[in-house]
Amino acid sequence: MKALLEHIAKHPQSYELASLICNRQGAGGIEIARAAGHSTSLIDHSNFATKEDFEAAITKELRQAKVDIICLAGFMRILSPDFVNTWADKIINIHPSLLPAYKGLNTHQRAIDDGAKSHGCSVHYVVADMDAGDVITQTPIEIDATDTAETLAARVLSVEHETYCRGLDIAARRLINNKKP
Repeated sequence: MKALLEHIAKHPQSYELASLICNRQGAGGIEIARAAGHSTSLIDHSNFATKEDFEAAITKELRQAKVDIICLAGFMRILSPDFVNTWADKIINIHPSLLPAYKGLNTHQRAIDDGAKSHGCSVHYVVADMDAGDVITQTPIEIDATDTAETLAARVLSVEHETYCRGLDIAARRLINNKKP
């Protein structure tokens, strides 16, 4: 969240922060945004009877804010196919692996267990299937023989922030180019 907010602030001619939504009170990213002086919205999924109602509340807020691109940051919920299709090619996420390898959780340990030589992170479009959207950009790193899941996670995290910002720039350019007549 911090890296994205700083990136957006450095490029006011390219980006306008339209909305910051969180689904969990006290989440780290939203606290960072508040500390930086941004207004935020809490749409707590536990306050809704159904996933559809929760996602309808998010969609309402996003539409009111006239959002063009949604950047997921620490959002650990599976979005429904209806929600994803409503925002097709407008939701991006970062994942700690070189997709399509190691979708889902525990990516670092799985890469080590498989004897992979490289690992990294990917920024991708969100689609109905988890971690299956088109890759926007990736940053590979070599896996060291001494890596543990924790050391590898830390090294991947060290490149995630720059990678996510680069992915946002690419996705924004694509969106603008697709809107041209």
